[in-house]
Amino acid sequence: MARKDARGLVIELRERSGMSPTLLRTRSGVSRATQRRIDTGESDVTLGTLRELAIAAGLDIALDLVPLSDPEAATGARALLDDTVDTETISPAAAAWSERLLRLTADPLHQTNNPLEIITEAGRAAAPLNRYGALLFRGEWSDLKLADAGMASRAQWLLSGMSALTALTDESLPTGGVGILYSADPPAVARHLVHLRPTRPSTANVVILPLTESVDIDSWQEGPLHFVSPIQAIIDGIGVGGTTAETAFAIARKW
Repeated sequence: MARKDARGLVIELRERSGMSPTLLRTRSGVSRATQRRIDTGESDVTLGTLRELAIAAGLDIALDLVPLSDPEAATGARALLDDTVDTETISPAAAAWSERLLRLTADPLHQTNNPLEIITEAGRAAAPLNRYGALLFRGEWSDLKLADAGMASRAQWLLSGMSALTALTDESLPTGGVGILYSADPPAVARHLVHLRPTRPSTANVVILPLTESVDIDSWQEGPLHFVSPIQAIIDGIGVGGTTAETAFAIARKW
């Protein structure tokens, strides 16, 4: 099931109804100020407001519980722990995750937050395998194969997951794990990975994710390979679980 934020849902309502923003707002009884906050993502929107907008468009909203996967959780964690991330410029959603992560990892006795716990919560919340827009594959892969696909796509790309974790240490690491490739054009990358077969989250060992501006912060290069920042790689690694998460934890504990 496609997952959207409030702004994305309202855009879909306008497109499906053919109504202008003004007409939809007027029919729903939503104020101009609320409409502006929805359009800019400045604040959360109540379910009641979204349902009024849907009804005005001749539709309704069905709720369901799905696995959590929010890339803003990683950005929120990096804003807390990574000096290269400007806390003044992150999105409202990422700022909300920063506050949420502090709350989730609070030690009431010592009034502190353990950085490893923050990274752990962020990784589980970011969960790349469950990400909306993720392309999931299974098959034989290598850093160079993923990099070649990224370069052939002619779109910006970055490696994460086991690829990036391996580059962070000189120690011998377990083979396998999950390779992650962020791309500004995921379908274009996928066209150059025809030897891999599409699969589901539980069996995927290659994930292609949409590249966002925050993921690119503090990225680095080693030869032909382009990697996300070390902390992003650890968060992503924890998020996919298994051998990759074990490797990410082992590296994080030594920092």
